[in-house]
Amino acid sequence: MKSLAVLPSREEKIARQSFKSSAIITAGNLISKVFLLIASLVVARLLGPSAYGIYSLALALPLFLQVLVGFGTRTAINRFSAFHISRGDFATAQRMTINSVLFLALTSLGLTALSVALAGAMSSVFLNRPELTLYVQIASILILGQAFFNYLTPAFVGWGAPIQDAIWTIVQAILKLGISVGLLLLGLGVFGALWGYALASLLAGVFGVLALYITTLKKSSHHNELGSPRFRWSFTDFVSDVKQMVQFGMPVYVGTIILNLSQQPVLTVILAYIASTTIIGYYSAASNLTQTFATVSAALTPAFFAAFASLDGIKSDKGTAFKYAVKYVSYFMMPLVMFLVVTSSLLVGILYGHAYIRSTYFLELLTLAYLPYAFGYTVLIPFINGSGKTTLNMLIDIIEALATIIPALVLILLLKLGVNGLLYTVMISNVAPTVFGMYSARKYLGGRVDYVNLLKTFAVSVFCFFSVYGLSLLIPAGFSQIGELIIDSLVFLGLYLTLMPLIGAVKLEDISRLRVSTHGIKGLSGFLHLILDYESLLVRRINRGSSESY
Repeated sequence: MKSLAVLPSREEKIARQSFKSSAIITAGNLISKVFLLIASLVVARLLGPSAYGIYSLALALPLFLQVLVGFGTRTAINRFSAFHISRGDFATAQRMTINSVLFLALTSLGLTALSVALAGAMSSVFLNRPELTLYVQIASILILGQAFFNYLTPAFVGWGAPIQDAIWTIVQAILKLGISVGLLLLGLGVFGALWGYALASLLAGVFGVLALYITTLKKSSHHNELGSPRFRWSFTDFVSDVKQMVQFGMPVYVGTIILNLSQQPVLTVILAYIASTTIIGYYSAASNLTQTFATVSAALTPAFFAAFASLDGIKSDKGTAFKYAVKYVSYFMMPLVMFLVVTSSLLVGILYGHAYIRSTYFLELLTLAYLPYAFGYTVLIPFINGSGKTTLNMLIDIIEALATIIPALVLILLLKLGVNGLLYTVMISNVAPTVFGMYSARKYLGGRVDYVNLLKTFAVSVFCFFSVYGLSLLIPAGFSQIGELIIDSLVFLGLYLTLMPLIGAVKLEDISRLRVSTHGIKGLSGFLHLILDYESLLVRRINRGSSESY
C-alpha cells in the first residue's frame, strides 16, 4: 500500500511562499547591489570626494520628493492584491493594480515637473548652494522613474511573481552602472553621473511596469474565466479604487513623509549647512555600504507584508508567524551588523581606496544605527500593515522622525557637535520606534517575540566581533587586505554557526521550520540546507551529550 503524502497546510504554503519571495527578492537585490556598489565605487573614484559630495547633494532633494508620489497607493496595492488573490477574486486584484499604476503615473509626472520648475529656489534654500540648480533639474527626472520602479516590488510580490521583481531590480542596477560610468568616461563629470542615475531609473521603471502588465496582469485574465467577472476599465472604478487605496495607505503615506524628514536625503541637506562637499562625499561613500541592510529590509518587507495580509485573509495566527519571522531575521541581520563594523576599515580600503579612508569612522557609526533592524524592526512594519493597522504604522514613523529631529537639534545646534552630532543622531534614531512598535505589536496585534533568543544571538555576534578584532591585531602589516577580509569572513562565519547551537539559540524545531520554509527554492535551498545540516548535527550531539550525563 502506497503511503499517502501529507499535504502542507495553507499556513505552510504561505510560509514557503513568503520565504521564497524573500529569498528571490533578496537575491535580486543583493545581485543588483553588487552592480550598484560597483557603480558607486567607480563614480566616487572618478569624481573624487568633493565632486562626489556635489553629486550626493543634487540627488538629495529629488530622492526625498519621490516619496510624495502616489499618496499611499504603493502600500495599498501590496495589501489589496495579496488579500483579494487569497480569496480567489483575481478580477478585483487586477483592476486595482492597473488603476494604481495610472494614478502613480499622474502624480509622478506632476511632481517631476514641479521639481524642475522649483530647482533654483530649492538649491538656494535647502542646499545653500544656488549654483547646483541645473544639477537638481537633471536629477529630478529620477522622480518619475523611481516612482514606477519602487512600485514594482509590492506589485510583483502581491501577484506572486518575485522573479520578475528581481529581474528588473538587476536591470536597473546594470543600467546605472553602464550609463553613469560610460558618460563619466566621456568626460561629462557630475552631469554624466546624474544623467546616468536619472535615465536608468526612468528606463527600468517604465519598462518594468510594462513587464508587469504583459507577464502578470494580462496572463491573470484566465483566472477571471473561472468565475470572477472580467476586468473592464472605467473611470468610476478608477476613482473608487484610488479612493479606497488612498484611504488605506494615507496613514502610511503621512508617516513615511514625516519619517523621511529624518532620513538620508534630509540628513544630506543638514550636512550641506554644517560640512564641506568633501565631508559629504565621505559620508555618502559610507552610507552606500550600509545600504546592504536597507536592501535586505526592503526585500523582506513586501514578502512579509503579502504573507501577513494573506494570513489575515484566511483568519490565521499572525502572532506566531511574527515571532518566528523576528527570530529568523535576527539570525541573519545581527551578525551582519557586527561583521560590517569589525571589517569597516578593510572594506573602505578595498572598495574606495586611500582617498576615502576617513569614511571608516562614518561607516562604523552608520552601521550600528541598523542594530534595531535585527531586533525586530525589519518585520514590524509589514506585520502591522499586513494586519491592516496602517495608523499604527504612521505613529511609529512619527516617533522615529521625532527621535531623529530632537537629538539632531540638541547635538548639532545646542552642543555644536557638527558632523559627529549628526552621526550620533542616526545611531539612536531607530531605537525609540522599535521599542514602541514591538510593544504595540504585542498589545494590539498579539505579536510575540522571544527576547531571550534575540539576546543570545546578539551575544554570539558580539563574541564573533571581538574574536575577529583580536585576530586582526595579529595579522602582520602589509598583509593583503583582500586576504585578511577572506580570513575574517571565514572565522566570523565559522564561529557564529558553531556557537549558535551550542548556547541553545538554534534548536531542532527552528531547523525544521527553516527546512519547510526553504524547501523547493532552487539554487538557494541546497546551500541553506548544508548549513542547516551542520546546525542539526551540533544540536543532536549536544542533546545526546546532555541525555548521557543523566
